[in-house]
Amino acid sequence: MEALFNILAHSLSSIFLGVFIAVAGVALMFFIIHLWWRNSNFTPLSFLVAFILFCLLSFQVVLICGAMTIKGYGDDIERTVNELVSQMPSDMQLSSEDAQVLLDRVSDEFPIVGYYVSRVESWGNTPSTIAKSLVDALHRYLNWFMLRRIGWCLLFIVCAAVAVINTISRENRAGKSPRYRSRHLNSRRGSRHRIS
Repeated sequence: MEALFNILAHSLSSIFLGVFIAVAGVALMFFIIHLWWRNSNFTPLSFLVAFILFCLLSFQVVLICGAMTIKGYGDDIERTVNELVSQMPSDMQLSSEDAQVLLDRVSDEFPIVGYYVSRVESWGNTPSTIAKSLVDALHRYLNWFMLRRIGWCLLFIVCAAVAVINTISRENRAGKSPRYRSRHLNSRRGSRHRIS
């Protein structure tokens, strides 16, 4: 929950966008199910599953939007790191511990960064290269972070779709769809005509 408060403090648009995408995802799932099972009646349990899915998707998508927001801070983070190392000798070799100290200072400046990335490994950098190296490492981590969140979202949607399908009215689950049944009936009628 701390991540949500950090995102709320630094990027309110991430909250709104995350909620909007979650609503769109739930609505799209219901739309596809309704297309497949024509005249299906969703039960209160179906909408309970939809609400749970909305909560799960909202959390994951808000985190994704927050990560995208941090990626947009790349230039600001690079500028901040360059200011922090501006007094160091240009040929000085910075250790991984030095890079960690710089990341901690960046997290003080951009608190939301500290939630997503708390540890960094960096070797062989100088004050002239450390800023770009840190930003590149941050972007790589955020890309992997977003990919994992997208995977969770897809898993939640699939599980919720199966649950909703199992909660719709039983008479509507007897066949796949009226279009499928009508094609099946027409083929049977045609076969009877050929036999006679």
